[in-house]
Amino acid sequence: MAERKPATFAHEVSHFRDWTRATRQRPTDWGSCYPHWERICAALDRTLAGGCLPPEQADAVLDLLVHDRQAERILERLGAHPMLAFQVAALGARHPHAPVRESVVPLLGRLGSLGAVELLHELCHDAEPTVRRHARSTLAAIDPGFPGGKTASGDPGCGESSPPSGSP
Repeated sequence: MAERKPATFAHEVSHFRDWTRATRQRPTDWGSCYPHWERICAALDRTLAGGCLPPEQADAVLDLLVHDRQAERILERLGAHPMLAFQVAALGARHPHAPVRESVVPLLGRLGSLGAVELLHELCHDAEPTVRRHARSTLAAIDPGFPGGKTASGDPGCGESSPPSGSP
């Protein structure tokens, strides 16, 4: 009998998305209750080991980050692949939906690279207050030079100047 080939990451994400649509609940209520996280994680591990993450797969990782906030299974896996993790985080930091932007803040904090810190500084000026607060607290935890005080404009936050652009 032939050995069964493991499911691809795209296949596992498709099952996850079908399950999320069927539950019709908010992500914070049920994301960590998904019964097949181990399959998603195994498929993601195989994908990350390949050293490449096409844009559609990076987008799928962002979707999973939003739903896996508490258990941090996806964060742990990305942490072992800093270049791919930065790719996902950069995509998420500029995503139109605030929950996605907020979900990459812990990833940026774990990376702690110059590029990650620069993205956190950008998120300190996000339109969504929860994203700003989360970015500020993460910066304060990883950057001893983080001002954390009020800017001249009165906005508590990340200082007034924008850091130079960079990469991980």
